[in-house]
Amino acid sequence: MAAEAAVVAYEHAGPSLLASQPPVAKGPPAKLDPTWQMYQSHLNARLTGLNNWRLSWLYHWGLIAQYLLPRRNLWLTEAATTQPTPNTMTRGRAINQSIVDGTAVQALHICASGLMSGLTSPTRPWFKLKQRSTNKPPDRDAQLWFDDCEERMRAVMADSNFYDSIAQQDEDLPAYGTGPMLIYEDDTDVIRCYVPAVGEYLVSTDGTAPPVVASRLRAALGPTAAVTDILTARRVIASTLTAVDLSGLTRVELAFALALAVSATGLLLTLGFAERRRTFALARVLGARPRQLGGFVWAEVVITGLIGAIFGAVIGWLLSQMLVKILTGVFDPPPAHLSVPWAYLGVVAVLAIVGLAAAGGTAIRAARRPPLTVLRDL
Repeated sequence: MAAEAAVVAYEHAGPSLLASQPPVAKGPPAKLDPTWQMYQSHLNARLTGLNNWRLSWLYHWGLIAQYLLPRRNLWLTEAATTQPTPNTMTRGRAINQSIVDGTAVQALHICASGLMSGLTSPTRPWFKLKQRSTNKPPDRDAQLWFDDCEERMRAVMADSNFYDSIAQQDEDLPAYGTGPMLIYEDDTDVIRCYVPAVGEYLVSTDGTAPPVVASRLRAALGPTAAVTDILTARRVIASTLTAVDLSGLTRVELAFALALAVSATGLLLTLGFAERRRTFALARVLGARPRQLGGFVWAEVVITGLIGAIFGAVIGWLLSQMLVKILTGVFDPPPAHLSVPWAYLGVVAVLAIVGLAAAGGTAIRAARRPPLTVLRDL
């Protein structure tokens, strides 16, 4: 008798059985509080409002269930389509006839697996208990108590159906955008978890703005907690890349581009002319004058610069057009046309000309050296 009394009444009843119980216990009517009628009217109006709000989503949830999770939300697919209802003689019929391409289902499974392995993996410690205040670190006894609580919690989660329920919840979250979990007391496994299907529950808030709730959480959790309200996250996601400040990254990329322009022009020509010192020396021995060698060097500098500028402009324009086409669906608003950074292109052109001039001048000075001295050094 003592063991039976220690068991909570609802421990051996599932959510469906609990939901089927009458809201009022059998027995002689008790004397009600005079103000209960007012509370009852308010709660009934609240329940009616929640049901009306959920009703507008049932059809959309039914379509999602039809193409992603037909067996998980069978009663939803019956409401949205002509699929069979559960607990009938037709429950053995195929209910996935609408799925002609399993790409969406596979993507849902991959996303659920990523949530499971990245957030709540049973193979590693994924949570840590610590004190709220960070001003004073816990002493040894407190830390040992935290560690013992963590081990007990992990053991309870591993021995119960917690991770099975989390796996189901990780499928509901990306599919429907919501997925609560109910945790009951259990006399055998300490806890027993249940993830109700979407449309099986009613959820509402008290109307407090999300930024206010986020500020309360920051005040309660301390300065180390990173809390972002849903409105801010929605604005960031909606604006995608335009919400990210890329000015620092842009400056780094432009600096590398300028360094590449200098090295691709001046350094390349300088190394090329240095490798041809023997050719210039032999040309001087055969009667070529320094002015003729200078004309040869400057002609090569001009031709190299023009070819590089033409090919660079064509390739840059093609890449820009391709990026505009690709990022049209990413940026909000999408780019309407190309924006040419004339100032930056002017700096690139000046540096390229300076590099070409430096390479040409270095080659001419090397060509004017006495040919016998050059050949002796080589």
